[in-house]
Amino acid sequence: MTECDAEGMLAVHLGRDVARLRRQVPLGGKVIDLLVEWMPCGQALGEMETIEVKLRDWRRAASQAFINRAYVGRASIALPANPRRKVDTALLEELGVGLIEFDESGWWRVLAPADVAGTKSIEADVRTALG
Repeated sequence: MTECDAEGMLAVHLGRDVARLRRQVPLGGKVIDLLVEWMPCGQALGEMETIEVKLRDWRRAASQAFINRAYVGRASIALPANPRRKVDTALLEELGVGLIEFDESGWWRVLAPADVAGTKSIEADVRTALG
């Protein structure tokens, strides 16, 4: 499986639960793998989250996700389920970055939710820029 395959598979399965999902979104001089807008019932605007999908390098994904928090409220990384992988969850928590794991069948789960950054005014600009 390539990162592109993983990204597409996650997009399909996450897409069932979100208002809007975009892949490969240019933002802030970089490209975000997935930009998700969660739409809770009864709310006019959902909360935005970026998801950086990586197959191996969780540290790179965490760095990218931390930068993404400057633009949207939540940022997570998504990694293939691997019981032997050592991910520093304390560091992710300190960075406010969430952790999602997935497998090739499309199964996924949130292991650690992302903290919400105080970026609501910037989110409005991002929403406007992306249409």
